[in-house]
Amino acid sequence: MNSITASAPGKILLLGGYSVLAKGNIAYSITVDVFVHARIKKRKDNRIIVNSPQLKIRLETTLDYIERLKIDDKNKFMLETIKIIIKYLKQRGMELSGFELTTTSDKAFSVRKGKSGLGSSAAVTVATTAAIFEIIGLKAKENIEQIHKVAQLAHAIAQKKIGSGFDVASACHGSILYSRFDLELLNLDKIDQTLAKNLDCIVENMPFPKTFELVMASFPKESMSSTKASSRVMEYKKKNPEKYFDLIRDLNIQNELTLIAMEKNNLTQFKEHFEKARLLTKKLGVLSGVEIEGNEQTKLIEETKENGAFVAKLPGAGGRDSIIALCLNKKDAQKVKDFWKKKKLNLLDVKVQNEGVKISK
Repeated sequence: MNSITASAPGKILLLGGYSVLAKGNIAYSITVDVFVHARIKKRKDNRIIVNSPQLKIRLETTLDYIERLKIDDKNKFMLETIKIIIKYLKQRGMELSGFELTTTSDKAFSVRKGKSGLGSSAAVTVATTAAIFEIIGLKAKENIEQIHKVAQLAHAIAQKKIGSGFDVASACHGSILYSRFDLELLNLDKIDQTLAKNLDCIVENMPFPKTFELVMASFPKESMSSTKASSRVMEYKKKNPEKYFDLIRDLNIQNELTLIAMEKNNLTQFKEHFEKARLLTKKLGVLSGVEIEGNEQTKLIEETKENGAFVAKLPGAGGRDSIIALCLNKKDAQKVKDFWKKKKLNLLDVKVQNEGVKISK
């Protein structure tokens, strides 16, 4: 069989940062035309070869030895994914032969040593899962729910169960409304049982409206670990549960109202609730001691709105990964780009494409 390539997209979490960690709350994630590609070719023996030129990874092992292979920060998402898929296939009574897997990512995932926040770890996990499914005859489109579940489990193991899973869901399904699954369903001590269960998350396809022009940039040489930021927010939650739950409830309400306004194309209400949600997220950062939106970034956001943006924010977990602006026409979008260039930000050439993982030969 010739090689098969699975390509999983990057994402932008427009709504739901931190609040989506609580089950029942909603998030809105959009996918862009930036991909992680996993090219796979079946071997006749039981050897597994994993390449990632960009990460300077090349590993050779066998199906029998992979469980004992050393996992580190660079290779953890690919190797955990392969290990989980082997368990999944054994559970279904299927055999996996050897293969060679090579992953590459489009350059927008990492810009001048900065981090764009497009979700490369989720994308590589989904691309790897879909590629292996395809090479053994399990078509990605027909088995997308199983790919989603396997990728969620592998990603959770690799990052020690922190996160809501929206990024994995988006890499699978595209631009979506999302509400997380029960964290207890991902029992990392009983993987076979976990793989036999269905995830109780909500995933609804919701294309990004053509009303807006999206502009995105990353901060040079600055980034924040979303995993560490979430951990610190959870520490605040433990110490101040009532204040935390009140704020998260209010934040989720504003996110819901923003989405309703977006669906109705009511721009006035969209902007009102979008801004309220953004400021509540900033407040969460102040209370928890995490620079989700520092004063310097707030000033940049306000200046961006004065220079063409309808609304702007730090997407996802915030910090100094990236900034996005939604504009009402191409002229305003260009004004934002020109302004950000003056501010020495790294403009990212991304466009909304709304689709999830795709297969090519």
